[in-house]
Amino acid sequence: MTEHQNSSNRTILWIIIAVVAILMLCCCIVIAAIGSFLIVSSESSQDQIIITPIPVTEQPGTGPITIQSFTVDPTRIQSGQCVIFNWSVQGADIVHLLRDDVVIAEDNGLTDSFKDCLDQAGIYRYRLEASNTDGFYQWMELQVIVD
Repeated sequence: MTEHQNSSNRTILWIIIAVVAILMLCCCIVIAAIGSFLIVSSESSQDQIIITPIPVTEQPGTGPITIQSFTVDPTRIQSGQCVIFNWSVQGADIVHLLRDDVVIAEDNGLTDSFKDCLDQAGIYRYRLEASNTDGFYQWMELQVIVD
């Protein structure tokens, strides 16, 4: 065999390898697009591979979060009195109420209220934080003045 024939044979071999690799990649993409599969052998004398799709149930994402309402009543109190917070949130898996960056209430029900009694005069910052497993996060702040 001449060097030219060897070179041609190597080129043809590389083309065949590339075509096989592309076909394998395409098959993997098609299988991944269809879903999960179970491979079963038949009981005949010649083994057959039967590919049976397994239904995949996916949990729908909750998507963006909406804080529909976040209120406090009253917004100004005397030392020793209490305020009531109410909130309603959609699309969140967890909701926290913080007073001056410290969690004072945690809610998984997404609609809740919380009573907070304050003994010290000052201005208190309250923050409602909502997040979900889709990675969305939203917050809203209010303040209460204690005389």
